[in-house]
Amino acid sequence: MDRLNPTLVYLIVRGLWSLFEGTFFFLLPVYYIQDAGMDPLQLILVDTVMQVTIFVFEVPTGVVADSYSRKVSVIIGMLTGGLCFAVEGLLPVFAFIILAEFFRAIGETFISGAFTAWITDEIGVEKVGRILMRANQASQVTGIVSTGIGIWLSTFLPLGAIISAGGLGVVLLAVFMIFAMPEKNFKPTKESRSTPLFQSLKTGWQVVRGRPLALTIVAMGLVFGSSDAGFDRLWEAHFIKDFAIPLLTPAEWFGLLWIAAQLANLLLLEILIRRFELGNSRDILKASMGTHVILVVSLIFFALAGNFYVALGACLVGRTFRTTGLFPIWVNRNLDARVRATVISFDSQVEAVGHLLGGPLTGFIGTTVSIPAALMTSALVLALSLPLFGNALRLTKQQEKE
Repeated sequence: MDRLNPTLVYLIVRGLWSLFEGTFFFLLPVYYIQDAGMDPLQLILVDTVMQVTIFVFEVPTGVVADSYSRKVSVIIGMLTGGLCFAVEGLLPVFAFIILAEFFRAIGETFISGAFTAWITDEIGVEKVGRILMRANQASQVTGIVSTGIGIWLSTFLPLGAIISAGGLGVVLLAVFMIFAMPEKNFKPTKESRSTPLFQSLKTGWQVVRGRPLALTIVAMGLVFGSSDAGFDRLWEAHFIKDFAIPLLTPAEWFGLLWIAAQLANLLLLEILIRRFELGNSRDILKASMGTHVILVVSLIFFALAGNFYVALGACLVGRTFRTTGLFPIWVNRNLDARVRATVISFDSQVEAVGHLLGGPLTGFIGTTVSIPAALMTSALVLALSLPLFGNALRLTKQQEKE
């Protein structure tokens, strides 16, 4: 089979990946709570194990992508994640689930940074911004379709069966990538074969340490991770425990909310593509800062809402503005291509530290005070990113003048 055009491969993979995972991803919290009987502490522990794993493996696997092959790194991650989902759906037991999530987290670190770095290498920095935005749109279109399929399947199939089938779909996608994914422009870092990992880690640290803008990116990753932990694990619990959910089952409401957020995000992405010139770093950063302001406000409303439909609306706004993809585009525009995957992976590792700090604290507040108090804490932590955005804008402007 001939290798396909890299842009086409990237769009196909992003779309199909979203299609397969979209059938079950919104069902996982319901599966954990209803089928596996997991309590809030166990939900947080699953997240903690994942983030510890990411913390340990993120940089080494990023170095694999920089030193050996972006393509191989992405395919390893895709195969691992698909297999873990396929197995996880077979046995709804906490210990089994947390073990599967451990291995899935390792797979995620092979993908983190490497896939974006691969397409950037293959088509160039100047073209990648628009492609990343279009890929986000493609994945959301297929995500909408697959969520509808998942809602329908949940009315007559066990949730575990849906999860396993989706995981097998991801495995098949990885097999497709083996034969279709080109890699013509990859240039490995030139460290000795005896110590490639240590040399590439040293290079990545030097890039971060020597550039104030890179340090700002890392600080923002810490804030994002600290604030994401609470919202990611507790928003479903907020609906289930703090509201009388009307008319539909939680799985059906969560699926419909996901579809509505995807449709709204598609419209938002189209507006952003038309409004901002994606070749200008400052315009991208300004747009990302604006979306984060809206996100902070929506999270505060979500935490304080006393009515189910008000909370639903605030959650919809929050989920819409969480997935614009603007910040990763801006980060890619400001990194050395030789260590791009390593630095992005390092930033992801710092986000994992944020999860480790924010998750247990948020879980403690949610247990001892209330879930709304925990969500408010997450919103206030996220607000700390706004002055960092301001600093990044200043540094970007200074960098453009040099």
